[in-house]
Amino acid sequence: MTLKSYTGLSAASYDLWFGDEGFEDVEFFRDAIRDGGEPALEVACGTGRLLVPFAREGLDVEGLDLSAEMLGICRRKAEEAGVPVTLHRAAMEEFALDRQFRTIFVPFGSFMLLDDLDKARRALSCFRAHLEVGGRVLIPLHLPWLRDVGVEPATPGEWRLRRVATRPEDDAVVRCFENTTFDFERQVQDVKLRFEVVLAGEVIDVEENEQRLRWYTQEEFADLLGEVGFSDVTVLESYTWNPAEADSPRFTTAAS
Repeated sequence: MTLKSYTGLSAASYDLWFGDEGFEDVEFFRDAIRDGGEPALEVACGTGRLLVPFAREGLDVEGLDLSAEMLGICRRKAEEAGVPVTLHRAAMEEFALDRQFRTIFVPFGSFMLLDDLDKARRALSCFRAHLEVGGRVLIPLHLPWLRDVGVEPATPGEWRLRRVATRPEDDAVVRCFENTTFDFERQVQDVKLRFEVVLAGEVIDVEENEQRLRWYTQEEFADLLGEVGFSDVTVLESYTWNPAEADSPRFTTAAS
């Protein structure tokens, strides 16, 4: 499935919900980079939720994303913050950069946007090829029928209001509705998204798009990392350095 969900209203409204630095993964990735993890590459950096503040703090972090619109927002935010950033537009399964990194990380479960195993293997191979000797990849994942990013899982096949926020430039209300289904045999979640912009009580803009996510168990993902050559794999509890519980709905896999 072609990635459609990070253009238009999806990209333009992203920072309404994810623009601050209050998410639980910030300290985790910051500590990983500060603790001998530079230079770092943030894969699926989006609008720079992590990249821009990390760069402002003087950390050596570059960003990679497939969405030109998201990268454009990231670049503008970096310019406004007065910090230089290096950004690469590429798919995470087929990039080739002229630098290796001590840390490669993929925030918010974005690795799950690779909706089949072949893409996943190619991406992990890219990561390994760009990793310094002794470096580490950090890939958070979740089981979406148990826990989604920041919310409880959706009821399959039903529309729900997922997010709502007020746009500061014109006080328009932006609403994101979601309809999701799960295919347990293929381990994929199909998500339909509908964005609405409401100004003075009238809907002035509507956009619909979709995405597909593939999930993994802890054991499956560790095996996948081993297939492409990673030898030291640790599964952590969410965004901590503690070993993951066997039934944890959110976990981060660290590998070198």
